[in-house]
Amino acid sequence: MLEMLYKSPNFRTFNFEFKFYPRDEREALEVQRIVERLRYHQSPELVKESSAFLVPPSEFDIKFYYNGSQNPNIPPISTCVLQTIDIDYAPNGFSAYEVPNENQPSLGRTGMPVAMTLRLAFQETTYLTKEDFEEPREATQAKV
Repeated sequence: MLEMLYKSPNFRTFNFEFKFYPRDEREALEVQRIVERLRYHQSPELVKESSAFLVPPSEFDIKFYYNGSQNPNIPPISTCVLQTIDIDYAPNGFSAYEVPNENQPSLGRTGMPVAMTLRLAFQETTYLTKEDFEEPREATQAKV
């Protein structure tokens, strides 16, 4: 015999992995901006009047698109927070850009990793219930 005590559901988590191979300084700076914006929105905010209180980090509404329209083939995700950011600056072994005649690292130039893997872990902030699944998703029927 088996008994189980149900306490509550777990918040769903979603993991995404992105690989970046910037080819020039412009693309390298854009990758740096993406990483910094994600790190900014993952962080809580300190209340200025009191150093004892933190405002929760930003929330994300993740949607999947195909050809300019929301993709009905991927189930929707409710509002999430970004739990972890993991950056691998040497996914294929270490190497860095070198700009001729520069021997000091600079943002987006000499010393910039040739490849980066960005792993993001999101967690929903609400529980999905059966009511969320009662309304049928739009489906297109193929004509035979």
